[in-house]
Amino acid sequence: VICYLPFDTKSNMKRFVELVHPEIAIIVKYEFWPNLLRQLKKQSIPTILVSGIFRKNQIFFKSTGQWMRKSLTAFHHIFVQDSSSMDLLESINFSTISITGDTRFDRVSKIFVPTILALSIATGLIWHFAFDAPKAVIYAIDVLVIACPCALGLATPLAVVAATGIGSKNGLLIKDAAALQLAGDVKFALLDKTGTLTLGKPVVTNIDWSDLAARSAFISLNEKGTHPLNHALVSYFGNVDGLPQVKRFKAVPGKGIQGKIDGRMHYIGSGQFFTEICGLPAPVAPFTHTLCFTEDGAIALASFEDALHPDAPNLVRELQERGITPIIASGDVVEAVTKTAQSLGIALYHGGLQPHDKVALVKEYQKQGRTLMLGDGINDSIALNAADVGVSLAHGTAVAQESAAVVLTREGLPQLAQYFQLSTLTMQTIRGNLLWAFGYNLIALPIAAGLFAVPLGLELTPMMASIAMSFSSLGVVVNSLRLHKKPLR
Repeated sequence: VICYLPFDTKSNMKRFVELVHPEIAIIVKYEFWPNLLRQLKKQSIPTILVSGIFRKNQIFFKSTGQWMRKSLTAFHHIFVQDSSSMDLLESINFSTISITGDTRFDRVSKIFVPTILALSIATGLIWHFAFDAPKAVIYAIDVLVIACPCALGLATPLAVVAATGIGSKNGLLIKDAAALQLAGDVKFALLDKTGTLTLGKPVVTNIDWSDLAARSAFISLNEKGTHPLNHALVSYFGNVDGLPQVKRFKAVPGKGIQGKIDGRMHYIGSGQFFTEICGLPAPVAPFTHTLCFTEDGAIALASFEDALHPDAPNLVRELQERGITPIIASGDVVEAVTKTAQSLGIALYHGGLQPHDKVALVKEYQKQGRTLMLGDGINDSIALNAADVGVSLAHGTAVAQESAAVVLTREGLPQLAQYFQLSTLTMQTIRGNLLWAFGYNLIALPIAAGLFAVPLGLELTPMMASIAMSFSSLGVVVNSLRLHKKPLR
């Protein structure tokens, strides 16, 4: 159960806490109110303060100075203080996918084992009743020993382990082994704009404000933000003295920031945030911009310019050459997204997206084929988690890196081509391992079953069968290690 707690008075808070069963664990997301904690302590309710890192139905929180992990299902209730945090948590909770574990290669192994057991029994029965009864048990054991499914069982894991090691040496952090197997099937690549296709270092081009008081409030509240646009404004303004104090500051994921200045709430964020708070149409600008406003309307507007990443054109070209359709999915204004898409020759693009919008977009394209998501921000985290393959960057936020299956830790965008190459080499190695394992069994099983014992006198003892079986596993190991001799370009 996920509850939204819009506490407006201390009495409301007290009444609510009194209704909560004292054995229910409480998670307080983002900022927390001291009054709430005091009420929880009075009721002896276990409370965990969370920094906000979620991945695949799990929550990471600090306890005794160390990061700990717990399944979301371990808690009866999860409490958050604002509706946007609740939306983000619900999206993560219900957008999870399971791509690890049971692959088509594992399913082959599951079929192989009972088949060999049945073949061993059949061999023993046939030899016992139709040929030489004393040898029936020997041939039945030979079939079991020589067809030990070790080679099939090791075919995928060994190749993946070798590939993961190669990836680490080349700055590719492979966190989900299934990402290596799914890359070859990717049909769509959803790309974040700010910080991914662009440098993520926006420069302020113009600022308009209503008066000096608005200017001071804008600068003061902006200094609390962590978004690249906030950093750009800090660089633009420099050190300013005599700024008003910001109280009750809060970051609203996907929308902006807010805080009380001189007894009045001020906000900095997107046009959607403006419309939500003010109930008015947001000012329109054909470029990346942010608004500072109160409930009465806008008091300042800042415009920005963010240069394209020099490797972005090569990334788009690489994707297109692989038959993957690049798509921009950004929270920036549509006009700025359109400009970036036209510069890169990308036909499909979407702007003004909230985190849950990106998830919906991922699911929409997943209906047409495997989907990759490339992003670096908090707003990309749930989309990274929902995509078939989520890829984050070295400079990405901790939440984005935790949500992604692959993290590019060195050169950034050029490494995506290395990831696809590593995936191709991995799948070639897996197929080679399986070919060797099946080929070996096709040859060895008839010999072990005594098929050539009567016409050719060719037969095996259990000891010989065990030696032959070890060679099948050795072949898989050697073939997997050959991956290290294939450098990534």
